[in-house]
Amino acid sequence: MKPKVLIIYSLDSPPTVVTAETARIVQEILNKKCDVHVLDPVKANNLALRFVSFLKEFDGIFYFGHGSRDKLHGQLWLGPIPVGVIRAMLTVEDRFICTKIFYAVACLSAQILGDVFTKFGNARAYCGNQYYTFIAYPSSEHNYAKDFIDSFVEFVRVLADGGTVGEAYHSMRRKMYEYIQLYRNMLDEWPNADFYLWAMKMNYEGFVLLGDKNITLL
Repeated sequence: MKPKVLIIYSLDSPPTVVTAETARIVQEILNKKCDVHVLDPVKANNLALRFVSFLKEFDGIFYFGHGSRDKLHGQLWLGPIPVGVIRAMLTVEDRFICTKIFYAVACLSAQILGDVFTKFGNARAYCGNQYYTFIAYPSSEHNYAKDFIDSFVEFVRVLADGGTVGEAYHSMRRKMYEYIQLYRNMLDEWPNADFYLWAMKMNYEGFVLLGDKNITLL
């Protein structure tokens, strides 16, 4: 039986355009190995999450969007127009979540949410950022957005190949470090390399893995 996974993403601002593209690539990868359910921006809310969690128990939950220390945020749409982040989609009080692996490309959520979820058994492993998560945009000299997306996707690639969450986490950090070195080497040629060097270093230092490092998705 294929593992069941849930992908959630918002799309309400320029940064979430990048994380939504990350979610799209992650879905392509996981479709090959898993039974994939998606909560797109229209469904990225607490009610929809409760409903799908009642129907299925997911082996992995992959979230791409906005976060804070004790919650991940959803959004409200009025017709075809995204209004933006308006309320918490998932908080430390939401005990209905039960999954093996939770991966969040979002700001700050590893500080409290990830810690609580792994301590109380909502997730056996939680990979997220204890600081702010930085994304990138294409520039004339280099497509930095592609690099940052590649680093976020690496965690999922390793899981989809049968690796442990510990292996996935370390592979993601190695990928980030490779881009750090690339930007450092190109400081004299790429005008924006200094900023994205700093931003990638912040992601490298901020993402942590909590809980059981030896579990797998497959």
